[in-house]
Amino acid sequence: MIMDLLEELDTNFPEPFHLCDVKINHFGLPLGGQRLKFLDLDAVFPKSIISRITADGKPCKRHEDCDFFDCRSLCSKNERCESPVVNNNLQVICEKIFLGWTLSGTIILPGLLMSEHTTSSLAVLLRQCANPASDTAHLPRAAVHESLKTRLYNTLSDMEQEVSASL
Repeated sequence: MIMDLLEELDTNFPEPFHLCDVKINHFGLPLGGQRLKFLDLDAVFPKSIISRITADGKPCKRHEDCDFFDCRSLCSKNERCESPVVNNNLQVICEKIFLGWTLSGTIILPGLLMSEHTTSSLAVLLRQCANPASDTAHLPRAAVHESLKTRLYNTLSDMEQEVSASL
């Protein structure tokens, strides 16, 4: 369901919408509903708007100075916030919802898809999705590539079918 919502945010509007404040309790299902909703809309922006916010030209010393919550940007060599948003919704969902909270690369609080039952192949996919550029010095600042998105979607679809078949 969450992958479908992200696809809608990327394709159903004239430009992609970015979720800049992602938390598990910002998602919900209506009673009897099968369609996932994002509930906290105060930090949801079209790409052009959030990119103007992150590339506002303000002074910076580090990349994090240019971020707007979960929408991440870069500090330029001339120490100005001049870059549009560089990550995407799937990267943030993988990092904060699927994988969980980490400290120095170690999972502190597991996400929705991390448990002792998580296969090693799924764990690898989630780590790649949460940190596409394998940056260990900063918060992840890269968008998830389409090929990884497809692999993750297919893996989760297979898991859903297996669970449905066993019920």
